[in-house]
Amino acid sequence: MYKSFLANFAGIFIVALVDICLVSALPFGLNRIHFLFIAIIMILILSNIRLAAWWALGGAMILEAFSFRFFGTYLIVAFIVLSLAYFLFEKVMTNRSVYSVMVVTAAVTAIADIIFLILDYWTVHDLGTITSQIISFILSVVFNVIAAVIIFYLFSALTRRLKPVFVPFLRN
Repeated sequence: MYKSFLANFAGIFIVALVDICLVSALPFGLNRIHFLFIAIIMILILSNIRLAAWWALGGAMILEAFSFRFFGTYLIVAFIVLSLAYFLFEKVMTNRSVYSVMVVTAAVTAIADIIFLILDYWTVHDLGTITSQIISFILSVVFNVIAAVIIFYLFSALTRRLKPVFVPFLRN
């Protein structure tokens, strides 16, 4: 029990640290990747809603500590992301294929970015032009989907719970 708790705590800490330190320093829109949300989606696929909720809570709390947004933004968005991903996986996309991961990641990223945009507009009021926001939104969705597909194939190489139906050479 303690090993599982410590492994999950270390995983949450590493994912949040990668999101804070590594992803935020990437160039050309790659800094728009929401690594915690992709991790929540993968934990939801590989495990259950309870573990994904702990990952959402722990990761959002760590991101809150290092964020310049008002307190609670990451917690609200993380649990909306978790709820939306759980609903989509349970009611709409019932298999664990790469197509479902792509659709759920695109939907989750779109909703998260819209919520961040609304909350940032409410507090900052100077977000740049509409064109730059649309380009940033599209890049965020595209890069998050690409990152989720890469992580999906890494996990599908390690476990048999996922169905890699996108690229045929990964099948045995």
